[in-house]
Amino acid sequence: KFYEGVEELKNLFIEMLNAENKLIYGVASTKQLFDAIGHDFFRWWGKKLHNLKIELYDILTNESINLAADFSKTNIGEFYHYKGLPKKVGDIPADILIWDDQVAIIGLQKPVFATLIKNQAISETLRILCQQTWRSL
Repeated sequence: KFYEGVEELKNLFIEMLNAENKLIYGVASTKQLFDAIGHDFFRWWGKKLHNLKIELYDILTNESINLAADFSKTNIGEFYHYKGLPKKVGDIPADILIWDDQVAIIGLQKPVFATLIKNQAISETLRILCQQTWRSL
């Protein structure tokens, strides 16, 4: 499934609220994502994650840690966990989000877009890579 533009990306994030396993993994440049979609939407979305008790494990770029840590902890609360990539990695121009049997790959440069892949093998493989990266950070 393909999403083009800010409004469609918002719809993708709304779909994540239906995560059956109540768990989302992300590799993200939160700063670029917030700049593209807007803080107000993510404030609302974070509160929804909190109310639905959906855990978000975020692997962030160094530039995004200060923004995401405070903002997301405030809105998602105890269901938000993050670790930062080494500073030498720099910023990344795309995000990856994984939940249930789905993987969203989001291009953050204008025009913003996303591709959603629904496949158990692909989502499990990327989830394992995220978990291993998480442990190594």
